[in-house]
Amino acid sequence: MMRRAILASRILGAGVGITVATTSIGSPAESEERKRRRTTREPKWDCEVDFLVVGAGSAGCAVSARLAQSFPAKKTLLLEAGDTDDLPEIQTAVDYFGKVGNIFGSDRDHQYYAQGQDELNGRALYWPRGRLVGGCSSFNTMVFMRPPKVDLDAWARGLGKGFEEFNWQGLLPYFKRVETHPGDPVVHGKTGPITVAPLNHSSHCEGGAVHFVTEAFCSAANQALGIPLNTDFAKGTEGVGVNDVNACAGQRCNAAAYLKEVGAYPTGGSSKLSAVSTNPPGALHVWLGSKVERILFDDNNKAVGVVIKLNIPSEDRDEETTDKGRTFDDNEISPRRKRDPSKMKVRVKVKKEIVLSCGAVDSPRLLLLSGIGPREQLEDVGIDVRVDLPGVGQNLKDHLHIPICYRIPSGVKPHSHSNICEGSLFTRLNESARSPDIQLHCGTIFFEPDGFSPLGEGFTLTPSLIYPKSVGSVELESDDPEDKPIINANYLTDPADEDFKQLVKGVRFARKLGQAMLAQLPSGGKEAFPGPDVSTEEDIGDYVRKYVGTMYHPMGT
Repeated sequence: MMRRAILASRILGAGVGITVATTSIGSPAESEERKRRRTTREPKWDCEVDFLVVGAGSAGCAVSARLAQSFPAKKTLLLEAGDTDDLPEIQTAVDYFGKVGNIFGSDRDHQYYAQGQDELNGRALYWPRGRLVGGCSSFNTMVFMRPPKVDLDAWARGLGKGFEEFNWQGLLPYFKRVETHPGDPVVHGKTGPITVAPLNHSSHCEGGAVHFVTEAFCSAANQALGIPLNTDFAKGTEGVGVNDVNACAGQRCNAAAYLKEVGAYPTGGSSKLSAVSTNPPGALHVWLGSKVERILFDDNNKAVGVVIKLNIPSEDRDEETTDKGRTFDDNEISPRRKRDPSKMKVRVKVKKEIVLSCGAVDSPRLLLLSGIGPREQLEDVGIDVRVDLPGVGQNLKDHLHIPICYRIPSGVKPHSHSNICEGSLFTRLNESARSPDIQLHCGTIFFEPDGFSPLGEGFTLTPSLIYPKSVGSVELESDDPEDKPIINANYLTDPADEDFKQLVKGVRFARKLGQAMLAQLPSGGKEAFPGPDVSTEEDIGDYVRKYVGTMYHPMGT
């Protein structure tokens, strides 16, 4: 399966998913009684496709579009549990922090929480996860940053023989294929679906001028702290500079751009629950409001389909199989057939491959609900074990950051085109580090450390972990697909306390930078959080535990 996954990655050129239907999955010995209960006749299928992609997020949009382009004679179905991304809060970069709060906690967000932890003073961190076309690329801060060369090269070495092309040089063509960028063509693409440019490029509003706070951020880091200036993070991440953003003229460009590229972009909210590609015609179908409850297997443990629960508003549950007055023929797949509206379950048969691209929370969750995962955990919630696979839901890691906030005199407003997070800095706080081990973002607003709403005019520096050591997990609450998963982030729990110590170092570094920035601002300013009274190692440690937050980058499960 791994060899075919490599081939798929070369064909698709973008996106990350889990392929679970290439071959049969090995199973431990099972009792005759369990085998008898498991062996049933083939279910009645509602429709049939060649490829099925679960989750229309950053990876799912890319993978499904590339499949349609690579196999135009096959049918690919992309499923999304949520709705479209056609809201002004999503599409515009203006007043980002003021608007993103309207999306968090809405029906376009899965509304997850990590478990409360003593290490965080009992806090349970909010984990927004995209439940809409584009996934989290529809409400992130639009900072467009590639992995550093040192990490990709180490990744290729760690994978071993046969994976050499997974290094930086081998993956560069695929990174370029993603974007349309005005920069150096040696490292940037010119024809990709995602529009990307530095925030100070003329393609943005207001002539591409960055905020004067961002200018002070770069200048102070360089002149006062000796951090080299970096004019293009795609060539190497070390240094300080202005971010590339996936936006143009104040408008977000999210992963939905892949669907637009093939003419399969659903619009109109709940009134348009499906879309069919026009280029190539009929190769990609997109269903919204389609939550996959479990994967279906044959007697040889080969994944052959899925069960979907349709979330279709009553006004869209037509007796006839129509979409906006159009009748579907027998060769076309539609989420709406002549069905009892009280039983909106659909079984889709998949002839070739199922790709899970539901993210670090919902991909393992779906595997667990389907009986693939640690035996003891599955048995605890009453799920028959199909494959005892201990790694499912384990090895959860996430980037943490800690905000340092400054107030500056009134009259300072973010630019209309700004994503707020305009500048980044990468450096080494530990001499033994082989590459930068801390990252700082500079935000051109002052906001409360434990919230999203701006409280005043100023700026915020956020030192964050690049290589977190703490490891968590995603588990099931029950066998009910409607129950939210248990997210054990286990922040700041690594045995050597490295994450905690690194964040304390990050606070000290950020404060040095913040003071150097204030010295360059003509109107001055002052540190508001944590404030001058927080000065001892113990005080800073208490501040970290009270206000450390997630950067929303879970992975590894």
